[in-house]
Amino acid sequence: MKKHIFAFVVVAVANLLNAGESGVFIGGSLSLNNTSYSGVYSTLENNITTDYPHSNYSHNAFGASARIGYQKFSSDARFGGRFYVEYDNNGYATYRDENGAKRKMDAYSLALNADVLFDIKQFQSAVFGIFAGGGLVLSTHKFPKSRYSIYKDSDNSPATLEGYGLSAQAGLSLTFLQKHRVELEVKYANFVSSYDSDFIHLGTKAESLKLEAQGFLNYRLNYIYVF
Repeated sequence: MKKHIFAFVVVAVANLLNAGESGVFIGGSLSLNNTSYSGVYSTLENNITTDYPHSNYSHNAFGASARIGYQKFSSDARFGGRFYVEYDNNGYATYRDENGAKRKMDAYSLALNADVLFDIKQFQSAVFGIFAGGGLVLSTHKFPKSRYSIYKDSDNSPATLEGYGLSAQAGLSLTFLQKHRVELEVKYANFVSSYDSDFIHLGTKAESLKLEAQGFLNYRLNYIYVF
């Protein structure tokens, strides 16, 4: 009988040490970021407009992020939720212009996210779980410094593609020593960040660029520490 009681206490303590904990948390991510670009470069000469449509897919740009938020678990520490603010530096995406030339784009975003958390499997020293959620994202893609007028704003600073919309994320988690959480996450957003230079006149000619970025797909490795 004593052995059974002792075993029960050991299991209960192990569950307490490894299950999810409520509180403020901080964390960060390493990510591979994918973006779809589509644009139209246009020239205007002698009242004749010529369009040069082009598009490309930027694969696996390496990025990093930081987050801060709060999470709350149920009394049995198995079901919870969290909300957090996150800044993502999504690395240098690759945009190919109308001639196929590569141009790096500095991509970053700010997001307000919320997730539902499920800790579903207890191991000896850790808890396996899943999570899913969504967020509101403000995304910016900035051209590098360039001598070309269509890649500049009116004040000669690098032009930017800006947009905002909703995102969705889901993944797997492993919580250990109660305060440490590692996650594998997939995040997707399909809103449009756009830029339109309008026609810029250069002597007897004029040129313009309309460009969109969308289809944001991120593969992420997250670490979170709960206070």
